[in-house]
Amino acid sequence: MSKRGQIVIFLIMGVIIVGAAGLTFYLVKDSTDKSTKDQIEQTQDISLLGGSVVEYVNSCLKQVGIEGGVFISEHGGYYELPLNRDQDIAAPYYMNQSVKSIITKDELERQLALYVEDQLFFCLKNFASFPALNIQQENTQAMVHVSSDTINIEVTLPLTIEQDVFVKSYSSFATKIPSSLGTLHDASTTFIDAEEQDSLCISCITTLATDHGFRAVVSPVENNVILFSLIDEQSGLEYNFLSEYRFGGQE
Repeated sequence: MSKRGQIVIFLIMGVIIVGAAGLTFYLVKDSTDKSTKDQIEQTQDISLLGGSVVEYVNSCLKQVGIEGGVFISEHGGYYELPLNRDQDIAAPYYMNQSVKSIITKDELERQLALYVEDQLFFCLKNFASFPALNIQQENTQAMVHVSSDTINIEVTLPLTIEQDVFVKSYSSFATKIPSSLGTLHDASTTFIDAEEQDSLCISCITTLATDHGFRAVVSPVENNVILFSLIDEQSGLEYNFLSEYRFGGQE
């Protein structure tokens, strides 16, 4: 074979080798790009789903907070009623046997936090609304602050969200709820602080209620026991508590 023929053959082989190398590089790069794109899309998917889980928890937290405010109000600030109570009416005594035992704001907040910790679990329903995700949850811890017109709830609820090999973690949730619970408690406290066990001042509680935009209902129960209800008709909250009197110098 002539020298010129050999050069042609070498050139052809060079073109084939370069072409094969280029094709291999393209295929590997395309596969890598596709894998990277899939990973990015999956990461975005779990981030979006994680965001949906956060919204779901906050929605449940708000619902439970509203329901808890109603429950706490109906039971004189308590989730777990104290020993000094009427079991049938499910309301606490704020004045009984010459002793005043009005729930403090701190205790009311603690009671509402207990309600949230217990009831949030049932609202979340073990995250059955997210069948594509493996969601692990730990115990709930709640902190509540009640002001004159709002309930602020902060919850620590560690969540681990898994989808395939991707994992997201969340732990802090919060909600703010318009509520007159704090004002209802303050008005009840003001009324009982001024009461004497041998004298019921109906005008005192009706005036106090009117001054706050509430309605007062005074209901005799039995044996000189009175059930007081302060009602916020705008929000529907009804704050109930009992007081025992010694009318006419009764012992």
